[in-house]
Amino acid sequence: MDACHISHYQVAPYLNSKRMQGINKVTDPELAESIVFRRAVLFAIELRIDQAIIATDCLSLINKLKSKGLDRSHTGSFIRNIKIAAQESPVPIS
Repeated sequence: MDACHISHYQVAPYLNSKRMQGINKVTDPELAESIVFRRAVLFAIELRIDQAIIATDCLSLINKLKSKGLDRSHTGSFIRNIKIAAQESPVPIS
């Protein structure tokens, strides 16, 4: 696929699928945003999209994704998963 912008409305059915079971029990906003961001990256990879724009208003998540250091916070495993998935795919994170 060519570069495209996937809107929230296009991703919402995927994010609301059975794969998202349990997300409604997450009470920490940063953790919820990390989980959804990771799923959006994996969704773009699954669709074999060359470039994707995945937007978030969570500044702490953006800073963690841009950081070169190891994230030892409660969202660290999701941050590592997002970075690894992005490295192994054509979906850039910038």
